Amino acid sequence: MYDIPDSDVSELLAVVDAGKYNKYWPEQKTIRCFGYFKSSDLDTILEEIQDVAQKLNTYYGIVPTGIETS
Repeated sequence: MYDIPDSDVSELLAVVDAGKYNKYWPEQKTIRCFGYFKSSDLDTILEEIQDVAQKLNTYYGIVPTGIETS
C-alpha cells in the first residue's frame, strides 16, 4: 500500500485486518507492506489480494470499474 502517512496507519491496519498477516513493515515513509504466508496455494493468495483490495477500495471510497469479481 502506498502513500499511507503515519497518522493513518492504525486505522488502516484495522481495515485490512493486519492481525492475520505474519509480517508487517513500513518502507520509506509512506509504503506499508504485509506478508501473508499461511498458504502457498495460488488461488488462496489471489483471493487474499482481492479481499484486501476490496477493503482498501471501501476505505478510500473507490468504486472499481471494468473489473470482474467472483
